[in-house]
Amino acid sequence: MTKKHHHKGGCHCGNIHFIFDTDIAVPKIIHRCCTCRFCRKQGARYTSDPKGILNVTISEKDNINCYRFGHKTADFIFCKTCGTMPLITSEIDGNTYAVLNVNCLNNNGQLQDGDQKFSYDAEKTEDRLARRKKRWIGKIVFH
Repeated sequence: MTKKHHHKGGCHCGNIHFIFDTDIAVPKIIHRCCTCRFCRKQGARYTSDPKGILNVTISEKDNINCYRFGHKTADFIFCKTCGTMPLITSEIDGNTYAVLNVNCLNNNGQLQDGDQKFSYDAEKTEDRLARRKKRWIGKIVFH
């Protein structure tokens, strides 16, 4: 099934780049801010579409770093060269799910104002995984 919009983005140096295929136009993309200490320090804002498709290309695989903390159920993917964190992945029931950092979209200047703030601090691990399985991008292709 072909999606209407192909949003491109990635890290600053281009080592990690992605194409996010979705039926959601940039101005309508909802961006969420996790209020945990880590995400606040990163200034990251996240989006996903469970019906979307994410194609990720990593030019130099040795030049990425994954960081896990807290519940240790997600990998925060960083480029070692430029320090940018374009996406987070989570393995659930043998499938990879992801959210994107909207700051890494090439056309992020078209986003509407108004981050949605969320606190997941009290969320139990099983509830966290169920939420991701329901709301995160479930079709990820790594190249």
